[in-house]
Amino acid sequence: MSRSLTQYDTILCKKFSQLPDAHNSFLHNTHQVIEWLLRVFFAATIGFQVPVELFNDTYVIGMGFLLYACVAVKFPLGFYVPRFEDSPKDGSIYDPYKRDVLITGLS
Repeated sequence: MSRSLTQYDTILCKKFSQLPDAHNSFLHNTHQVIEWLLRVFFAATIGFQVPVELFNDTYVIGMGFLLYACVAVKFPLGFYVPRFEDSPKDGSIYDPYKRDVLITGLS
């Protein structure tokens, strides 16, 4: 029975992969789930590398504040970003200039 089930699965997968819109339909229906799973996966792989006991160490806390200070000092440089696009006039909340300032300041 196991052999016949495996053959059935192989045939089913071959037929499914030959559908012209199967890949596009899969991406359309699972895009948001995959995006969040990737965020959680990468955050966990980085976050679980640091043992919790090290957060009591003054050296680690000092280096964290130093990194924060570097980002805080660099953030105003985002205001020197030139305007590549005009701001939308339709009243939408999306402004590409504000996005560019924020990304440049935090990068």
